[in-house]
Amino acid sequence: MNFTIHNAAGRILRTGFCPDGMEVLQAKDGESMVPDTADLDKHHVVDGAITERPGNPATLTGNTLSDLPCPCVVRVNGREYDCDEATADLLFTHVGTYKITVSAFPYLDATFTITK
Repeated sequence: MNFTIHNAAGRILRTGFCPDGMEVLQAKDGESMVPDTADLDKHHVVDGAITERPGNPATLTGNTLSDLPCPCVVRVNGREYDCDEATADLLFTHVGTYKITVSAFPYLDATFTITK
């Protein structure tokens, strides 16, 4: 049997396969199981059903991120910054290419590239 384990917020923690009747042993305390397969990057669980995660509303215009889901984490080349604002101005002191990722569960990650 295929299964998906998720937490109380609906975040998928892991998926797997086990013999029928063994699925009750797969979830730990604070976790729940759905008898189906999900993609950890594309799905979450809502009311016991595997569901597509919504698109991230974040946009990038110039060096300004707008429509940020609050709270979120903004990653610049892998370095994380917590953000509790709907907009963020990005400042770069060095020439280069920067990968910007905005993460806020249950939204999908939004990824942008800035070259200075």
